[in-house]
Amino acid sequence: MSESARKFMFLDASSRDVIGIIGKGNGKDPEKFCWNTKQDFASKISLFADQMLRSADLKLTDLDILAVGTGPGSLTGLRVAAAFFRTTSQFSGIPIVGISLFQWALESLILESENKSHSDEEILLSTPYIRNSVFAVDISDLSKGYSDDVHKTLRIIEKDSDFSDFRHYGINYCPENASQIDLSPLAAERIISRAVTKNTLAEVFSVLPLYVAPSIAEMNLGIHS
Repeated sequence: MSESARKFMFLDASSRDVIGIIGKGNGKDPEKFCWNTKQDFASKISLFADQMLRSADLKLTDLDILAVGTGPGSLTGLRVAAAFFRTTSQFSGIPIVGISLFQWALESLILESENKSHSDEEILLSTPYIRNSVFAVDISDLSKGYSDDVHKTLRIIEKDSDFSDFRHYGINYCPENASQIDLSPLAAERIISRAVTKNTLAEVFSVLPLYVAPSIAEMNLGIHS
């Protein structure tokens, strides 16, 4: 059951399977949307936002906060989503917050593990980068949540690296001999409910993608330029 009184709209475009979440702030669980965008995300992002608002019977001006995924992930998706939400925040006056994909995944794990015994095994979270590599972070203590110490472990490694020393979870893919995290709408709401929002123009434009993976077209352009 939701405990947040904040009405919010959140969009994560770190992969082709874009996720949207709308929270009504009425004690009910937030609603989750998924869209497979292929190559046309930029032309549809405003339609996705309208769909979420209509489903929740809300207007943009009813929202208390906007939230956008900051990756890591697709360069194009993250860049388009950040630009759209920053512009919306600027012109509507609705504060904005950025949410890291690893932060969301970790909060989803914490939510899932509540009332369960915690293993001392170190956790590794990974999400696709390009070709045969992944972005990864280490979690030494699940109870401490996401922190700068976790962020400092972020690195790019090969998919077939030895992960035997970790309890391994994949984000937006299912690694071999590991589990895929179910990104929870309630976990996103928890992060948003305690987030320090960005309000001034400078703060709004500081909400930027974390780390990005270029598309095949962008990589080919770099090769031939």
